[in-house]
Amino acid sequence: MDKILIPIDYSEVACNAIKYAMQAYKNASFTVLHINDRSLETNYGTVSGSNAEMRELNKFVCKCLDVKHTPETINIRVIYGTVVPTMREFVAQSDFDFIVMGTKDKYNLLDNWFGTISLGIVKSTKVPTYVVPKYSEYKSYKKVIVATDKHLNDKSFIKIIRNWNTEFNAFIKFLHVQEKADDNYTAVEEKIITELFEEQDVPFGFEIERVKGHNVGDSLLASAYNFGADLMIVLPEDQNYINSLLFKSLSKDLIMKSDIPLLFIHPNNFVY
Repeated sequence: MDKILIPIDYSEVACNAIKYAMQAYKNASFTVLHINDRSLETNYGTVSGSNAEMRELNKFVCKCLDVKHTPETINIRVIYGTVVPTMREFVAQSDFDFIVMGTKDKYNLLDNWFGTISLGIVKSTKVPTYVVPKYSEYKSYKKVIVATDKHLNDKSFIKIIRNWNTEFNAFIKFLHVQEKADDNYTAVEEKIITELFEEQDVPFGFEIERVKGHNVGDSLLASAYNFGADLMIVLPEDQNYINSLLFKSLSKDLIMKSDIPLLFIHPNNFVY
């Protein structure tokens, strides 16, 4: 049984993330977590919320799901601390299979400059993380884009994609955006994909495509729209949260612009 963490902030976006997670993973167990941001807390994640806060969170979950009582599959947690470091500590002490969280539908100038909480969690935890836009509704994964780069020569990444998709049986498009003429993406990566999918009989189809583009994020999103993708799987860049805030970040660009759900799989998940 998958164990899924859903961090929430009492917004419509968070409410939608709860529904999305429960629709996508019907047989999972869920932890709905609210972090009460108390920046002066020194022991991140060690102080549980009050009974009143727990009741408030329980009421929020029931309202989101339009039920009178919280389902038995949902565990409610309230803890104190600054959001990103507290999440990092909480996740490190647990064994979640996925994180499902909402992202804003509007961003102001400061968001564009400094990044978002969503980006911080993607960069700071090692758990595969779904980032779900406000109006996304899970129906099924029929078409999935996998944003690819040089990491395709790591066979474990392809195995993770293959094994993830055994539950959904989506058609997968491995898409590489070629920014430069001397791009080192070669037929070797295509050969690895083909071999790994052919060595195990899988019930879904796939294809490999390369497109040229000056902006990787915009090219990926345009291709996803034209393809009719239900999800995009992304490998976050090998840079920490602070560097992502200060410098160009594909992850940040996609989180801020995408109107389809994203699934970030961290390089440290490449263990099979």
